[in-house]
Amino acid sequence: MFDRSPYRTMMRALEKATAYRRDGIIYIFVTGEMPTPCDEVKIVGTYPGNIVHIKDPGVAELFIKMGRKPEEEGEYCIPIVMPFFIEEEIEDSNYDEVAIYVNDNLYKRIEVEEWNETFARVTKE
Repeated sequence: MFDRSPYRTMMRALEKATAYRRDGIIYIFVTGEMPTPCDEVKIVGTYPGNIVHIKDPGVAELFIKMGRKPEEEGEYCIPIVMPFFIEEEIEDSNYDEVAIYVNDNLYKRIEVEEWNETFARVTKE
């Protein structure tokens, strides 16, 4: 269902990812581009959340799948770059980083910022 080629997973995947914590919840925001309107981006798991590890990885994790929509498999699709925006909440007050995986490959690690009124004013500007 999902194409794992480096082009799809890295070249047009994520443009920006931010994370902040407020009241014990990490809020993650990710923007990027899909190569065609026939592709989709979806969140398939989080740690802590529905992903279980035998050994604690030491960071919160967000797992994203990017690829062709099932109904569009094998069909020709016009290559028009499509922006996307996804957000996720992870209940956690321990980890200071979030690791973002795209199609099971580590894409990047981002620092979790603590929410405060100064942070709110800076992000509005």
